[in-house]
This record gives sequence, structure tokens and C-alpha cells, in this order.
Amino acid sequence: MKKSILVIGCKCCEEKLKQNSFSSAPSKTGYYKEDLSTLFIEHYKCMFCGETLEITPRMAQMITVFMDQNFHIHTSIIPGGLSFSGSDMSFTIPINEQFASLEEYFSSKGIYIENASLPTEKELIILQNGMKEFDHTKWTLTIESGHNEEPFIPDNTAWFSLF
Repeated sequence: MKKSILVIGCKCCEEKLKQNSFSSAPSKTGYYKEDLSTLFIEHYKCMFCGETLEITPRMAQMITVFMDQNFHIHTSIIPGGLSFSGSDMSFTIPINEQFASLEEYFSSKGIYIENASLPTEKELIILQNGMKEFDHTKWTLTIESGHNEEPFIPDNTAWFSLF
């Protein structure tokens, strides 16, 4: 089984790298579970612009809970959306919209799902609380789960690991 990894990046610097024909240059940083306590204390600092993403306690809880789920989570595929991809389905939900359960959200859109690996209501609350404190207009966040049978396919950007 592969290891789960959290990948964080600065959207502004990523765009600047792309504009300057450096699209293959690493613009994100990866953290394995054993690196998370250091990240939670020292926070994330962009290696290009020096901006800091403060990892709040709610964000730390969200990251910890979702590191080993059966799906990957990604913030930058659709603006304002949070994308989930797994072996049985992929979907995107709005970051700033509150709903009690994913089943309720899908039902409101006329979609009915059975036997899918979805976050529980408790996990959804943790996710929504963590995302309230995450500036998705400035940062990207990906949780690539080692428990997902399908590989995560990034949006053509490079990242590097701190280990």
C-alpha cells in the first residue's frame, strides 16, 4: 500500500511559473503523516513568495481525519469546489455551501447514490469546518489517500516532498 500524502501549494506562484514557461517546476509541497505535526506547528510557507498558510486546529483535524479515507480530495479542479475521487465514483461539491449529508446534497440535485464510499455526516461537518478556515482562492490542498485503489491524477502541476 502506498503512503497517504497532503500536498499544498500557492495558486499565485503556480500561475506565475506557468506564465514564465516553468510549468514543470515544483510549485507544491508534499507532507506524509509523519510530517504533519511539524506542519501544524510551523505552518506552510510558500517557497517562492514567502506567504504563510496558517494551519488552524480545525484544518489540522480535517487533514488528519481525511488522510486515510478511500478517496482523494482536491481543491483546485473547479473554482469554489472540493473534488473527491475514488474507485467507485468522483464528484465535486461547493466549498462554501452547508448541507447535512452528501446524500442530501446529491438528492437535492436529483442524484441518488447507493453503496458508495462517502464521508459520514460527522466527517462532513469536520470537512466543512476545516474548509471554512482554508482560503481556497489563494491555496491548493490535495489529500492523496494511500487507501484509494485509484491513483490521484493531478491537474498537470508538479510538487515535491519534504522528506
